[in-house]
Amino acid sequence: MKDDPRFAFIKGDIRNANDVSGPVEEADIVINFAAESHVDRSIHEPEAFITTDVMGVYALVEAAKQYGVEKFIQISTDEVYGDVPEGLSVETDPVSPNSPYSATKTGGNFWRARIIALMECR
Repeated sequence: MKDDPRFAFIKGDIRNANDVSGPVEEADIVINFAAESHVDRSIHEPEAFITTDVMGVYALVEAAKQYGVEKFIQISTDEVYGDVPEGLSVETDPVSPNSPYSATKTGGNFWRARIIALMECR
């Protein structure tokens, strides 16, 4: 895939509008895998999670709107459903985050209303 001219991996700071603006301007589709992770770390360092998982997604979504990106795919997590005592969650289940990690992922996911063609994968 790395040799496919349609693909580009961009290393930058998702929270920085200047870092995301140029690459997003050139894109038809944005797939966002960027996130802070690990529930335990989120309890001790919540600020990193808030700025990356919420404000970082916001920066990407705003750039996608500005440049008319056709599709925005947001990679999320099943953690947004909270505790599931039995069975598995499905994407139509209500979210019930119970840690800073799952709360910030949920917050980032809510930016989907800001653009037209968003696909969210949990």
